Amino acid sequence: MAFFSTTALSPGSPVFRGRAAELARLLRLCREEVTRYGVVYGGRQNGKTSLLFQLLGAVEQPTKLCRIDFQEIQGARPEQVFAYLAEQIDTVVPLGRDLGQIVNAPRLKARLTEALARPEVGRLVLMLDELGALPPDSREALGNALRSFFHNRLVSPPLQKLQIIFSGGVELYTMVVSEVSSLHSVCEEIYLPDLPAPEAVTLIADGLQAAGVEAVLSETLGRAVYAQVAGHPYLTQRMGELLASAHAAGTALSVANVELAATEIVADAPPLLRRIRDDLRTHQLEQAARRLLRDRPPFDRLDDDMVRLELIGLAKRDGTHWAPRNPLLAAVFHRLLGVAVPTPEQARPAIVAPDDPPTEAQLILAEKRRRLHALELTAARYGIDAPPHITIEIEDLRREIEDLRRTGEASTAHPAAASSDAAPTPADRAPPAVAEPLPPTPKPPISKPHEQPTQPPDPGAKKPAPAPRPQGQATRAALPPWVPALVKVPAGPFLMGSSDADTMATANEKPQHTLTLPDYWIGKTPVTNAQFRPFVEGDGYTNPAYWTKVGWAWREKEGIVKPGFWNDTKWNGNDYPVVGVSWFEAVAYCRWLSAQTGHTFRLPSEAEWEKAARGPDGLIWPWGHQWEVGRCNSTEAGIKKTSPVGQFAGGASPYGIFDMVSNVWEWCATPFGKKYPYQEEDEWAEAYVERTASPRLRGGSYGNEQKPARASSRNVSHFPRDRATDFGLRVASHSLLPGSES
Repeated sequence: MAFFSTTALSPGSPVFRGRAAELARLLRLCREEVTRYGVVYGGRQNGKTSLLFQLLGAVEQPTKLCRIDFQEIQGARPEQVFAYLAEQIDTVVPLGRDLGQIVNAPRLKARLTEALARPEVGRLVLMLDELGALPPDSREALGNALRSFFHNRLVSPPLQKLQIIFSGGVELYTMVVSEVSSLHSVCEEIYLPDLPAPEAVTLIADGLQAAGVEAVLSETLGRAVYAQVAGHPYLTQRMGELLASAHAAGTALSVANVELAATEIVADAPPLLRRIRDDLRTHQLEQAARRLLRDRPPFDRLDDDMVRLELIGLAKRDGTHWAPRNPLLAAVFHRLLGVAVPTPEQARPAIVAPDDPPTEAQLILAEKRRRLHALELTAARYGIDAPPHITIEIEDLRREIEDLRRTGEASTAHPAAASSDAAPTPADRAPPAVAEPLPPTPKPPISKPHEQPTQPPDPGAKKPAPAPRPQGQATRAALPPWVPALVKVPAGPFLMGSSDADTMATANEKPQHTLTLPDYWIGKTPVTNAQFRPFVEGDGYTNPAYWTKVGWAWREKEGIVKPGFWNDTKWNGNDYPVVGVSWFEAVAYCRWLSAQTGHTFRLPSEAEWEKAARGPDGLIWPWGHQWEVGRCNSTEAGIKKTSPVGQFAGGASPYGIFDMVSNVWEWCATPFGKKYPYQEEDEWAEAYVERTASPRLRGGSYGNEQKPARASSRNVSHFPRDRATDFGLRVASHSLLPGSES
């Protein structure tokens, strides 16, 4: 019997290793009350299908298991998916006649309910494998149906017998794994990491001994294989196959043969490497992969691109940072993506040497990094309202970690304690420079336009010691939190408008052309209710100095004293975008904000808005050229109302700006009807602002599908007095706020 195998392993296979905990969790899901579905996910060829086969051999009667491989109906439409499900289920639990009529979720649910109601039928477990073979619309239809089945079990006892186990990779991200997915809240996630060192080494050693290799040498070769592939299930098995074949051919094995085997794998370019390469292109992740290989960003599950790299099998968590999954894959994609291999001083070893303990200084550094990571996650959840003690401690820790690095206290860092040495500075998607406000003041100051108010100091606030800050790093402004945080968009050219390659483009988006803008700053998120509240509670609606002449006349005539829907709890959450705001109110707010801060705020021009949304390279959507459900709050997300700003981190623009598309339409300074090629003008000049022409709205909203969510889309005409539940705003400025740099 061949000991090594690079295909799915049969139930009870002696080659199956390292998944005891995951198998136990699946068995529990199959035996206990159904309170969660299960999802098994991980990188390419990471043993997901083999684990399902082990489950098939471990579950006893009366539980019925039905493994459904969607590769058999690759590309199937939703009605074909439901028909195929019915056919497969019928082989285990009879569903009756005329299976071909089961072409939608209601019919499948009705037949399942009837079949499971029979007393002789016990638990039914559906194992849905290879969901990546289905197109996105079919996966979405299936996900919505199964979520409905899950909730219907509460009123339909037969459905309490149904358990679902999903298995897949990156295709499960928007269907199950992502927090904005249809199934996230009803699934227990089982992520399959690589094999730990002891099990991976033993797998090679046992296999080589079975092939006749001496025990000590087998152990040595096992460690050498682990150093190359770090427990990757497929690559570990493949290396074992090549070593066993070399031994059978009479080769005297040594560690050098492990290096030869790695070279042979790369030269053969097995499907694993080709699929990772193709996934990078399909999901527009090449730039993210370059960032991973060059900079090894801090580990954060909010980093949507890194999570997707993990799910296609290229990235993994390495201590407090993201890192390439193993040295073999790193070498392959350094070459394919044209990324220079790091020097020995820059490289971080991927293999932990268990007999080389870290020093005390290295342990201190690791603990500071762990604490920093936890605080950054906490601050991200607060958004712009992060408590001051958290932002201050984050700055202190960053400075202390940088000091430790600079003084060389961790120059010989142990891999486990210092898996990342330097703060990342990605070139492909540089971290935005953000003006983050300080804690709230009890009451916003009221001042006349163009007067600079004074801000009383907070005597209880801790003041961090000044320290140099690299260019582009986040800075903190001496301003209250109702001042929107800003992100810098650097000067330079960008592609504006649409080409014929965008099949959704309309005539007013053409011709596509290159436009060069100076640098400017734009709101990190749409203006929230919390940020708009001081304008309402102050003199925003009572001081005509903030308003255009036509706008004030409209306000007086209509008796406008607050945004539409201001008192409606469906729309007025603090971290939700303010809605029901006309263009007149948006202009008045910018002028009021300028008066309160002594710094000019304005609405962005169409060109500024579009560059901020798509970056310099003309992306169709902020994340790339391919539409993906779950990247933004469009109708496809199914939320049907506004969502908290910044919730869709995976839809951030190349500059790290959130909610540029969907959630709410955003007013721009540009008047409706401006022709392309776009000519840059001062659209915040008095003559422009006092005009009566209809202004532009950009970005689409929760009530729109993907077409208006394109960065180049230009909406139909609206009057400046129009207000709706999806009309909001985002501020812009020509420069950073005074006093915001350390």
